[in-house]
Amino acid sequence: MKKTVTVKKAPQVKENACFLLGTNPAGTVGITEKALGMIVRNSVCSIPGVARLTGNSLVDNLAELVGSKSVKDRSISIKADEEGFLTVEVAINIRYGYNLPETAAELQHTIASDIFSYTGLAVSNVNVVVRDLEEEENEVFSGNEPDGDLED
Repeated sequence: MKKTVTVKKAPQVKENACFLLGTNPAGTVGITEKALGMIVRNSVCSIPGVARLTGNSLVDNLAELVGSKSVKDRSISIKADEEGFLTVEVAINIRYGYNLPETAAELQHTIASDIFSYTGLAVSNVNVVVRDLEEEENEVFSGNEPDGDLED
C-alpha cells in the first residue's frame, strides 16, 4: 500500500543562495546547497558498497591549485527546476563486487528520501555517476598477480 505524502517545492532564493523551505510570521526559512550537500554526503556514506564521493581527478587537481571547493563539494550538485523540484547529481566510486545498478538505485532512493524527511523538499531526479570501482582496503594478494616489482 503506497503512502501519500505532501511535498514542498523548493523555490531558489538567488540573493541568499539558498532554497526556501517556508515562511512564518517571524520570517523565512531556507537551506543552502552546502547544507543539502551534507544530507547527501550522509546518505552516500550509509549505502553498503559505496566507497566514497569522487570528482574528476584533472579538475580536482586544478581546483586544488586555485583553492576551489573540496572534492566532496564538487562531487555533489543540487539544482531546483522552474517548478521547484530538486535534481541532485552525485559522483561516487563503488567497491568492486557490488552490483552497480542495485547500489545506485538504493543510493537514489536514500538521497531523495533523506532530503524529503529532513526538509520536506521534493526531489524529482537523483543522477548517480560511477567514476571508478575500488578494491576492498583489506584485500589480500593471492600470489597469482602478474610479476612486477613486488618482492616477498
